[in-house]
Amino acid sequence: MNVLGYHIPYTKRSSSSSQIDFLRPSTWAGLFSNETSSGERVTPKSALTFSAVYSATAIISDTLASLSCAVYQRDGEKKMVARSHPLHSLLHDSPNPLMTSFVFFQTLQASCLIYGNGYALIHRNGSGRPESLEYLHPDKVSPILHQGLIYYKIEGIKDLLQSQDLIHVPGLSYNGLKGKGVIEVAAENIGLGLAAQSYGAEFFKNGGNLAAVLETDKILTDPGLERMASSFKSSISAKGARAGTKILEQGLKYKAITIPPEQAQFIQTRKFSIQEVARFFKVPPHLMADLERATNNNIEHQSMEFVQHCIRPWVKRWEQELNRKLFRDDEAGKFYFRFNIDSLLRGDAKTRAEYYSKMFSLGSLSPNEIRRKENLNDVDGGDRYYVQNNLIPTDLVDKQKQLQDN
Repeated sequence: MNVLGYHIPYTKRSSSSSQIDFLRPSTWAGLFSNETSSGERVTPKSALTFSAVYSATAIISDTLASLSCAVYQRDGEKKMVARSHPLHSLLHDSPNPLMTSFVFFQTLQASCLIYGNGYALIHRNGSGRPESLEYLHPDKVSPILHQGLIYYKIEGIKDLLQSQDLIHVPGLSYNGLKGKGVIEVAAENIGLGLAAQSYGAEFFKNGGNLAAVLETDKILTDPGLERMASSFKSSISAKGARAGTKILEQGLKYKAITIPPEQAQFIQTRKFSIQEVARFFKVPPHLMADLERATNNNIEHQSMEFVQHCIRPWVKRWEQELNRKLFRDDEAGKFYFRFNIDSLLRGDAKTRAEYYSKMFSLGSLSPNEIRRKENLNDVDGGDRYYVQNNLIPTDLVDKQKQLQDN
């Protein structure tokens, strides 16, 4: 079958991995071609030198990659971890020979944030079972929509790939085909932060001296001008003990022509840029070391909102894509892949204890279920459920009523 002149049957390919280089200039030459209004050119390399961008990217990527992941099997109303399933070790331990599970998910999630898309080529064995997942740099992949189906053109591969042969996790998308990276969308704000960063670096590089002019009502000859300019330049550029005191001759007056940092609201601009970056990435400011408005009461709630509104949507994207592409048709509905996000929503020890106590008293959680949530081993007799009424087992409630009626 041919699509737009390309042959699309998928053939098994070698497991040689693409070289990972997030900061290749060629990657971004076509994506970010213009400078921002601040005069700063925003690329991944420059954007990641802005602490807020690097911090937000690392926080989201590391949080998602640190979540426990496993393949589960449905057995009627029950579900259990399918440790014997081939995909469990692939996703839980090592998706490819070069990466652990943590590095794989961290790399693709960072790719989603920076580039807007995360790609991994699925290598299958003779039975169609995935045996490795190869990271692909986003600039090597081009999605193509043809007659309602999505195909992928990959640099260095002659044939088009069908959708089921490639893991594609997009960020926020305008067309459902390709995601937009946060750096591209927030380029103006990041440019402002970089400009403020450059201003501060230049200010301290010059020893805190502002650009200035020397004024006088007298007429100075060329030799005098050159001598005084040379003397003042060497004096103004000196640092530390060599700086000394500047002496002005011939009635000269020093007049600064650069706005001082306090008038330029340098600190306020830096804070504003960090807060704006936090909004774009949906990361609470306190996680980026901005504790100006943080309190003991609102930090926990902000952390919960971070999980619910930032991490959970990314987890949903990942789970749906992996479940759709990795399991065979005969496994659909029987097996599924899941990140364990519950650990991020547990709260502190006091909150968890109160929650467990209520759920235990209502007969909703057994002792062993509570212990599993706390990563503790089961105990004998811990699978029974209890309710109030002196906390008797639920299976004895009816017998208790019968005894009372008699």
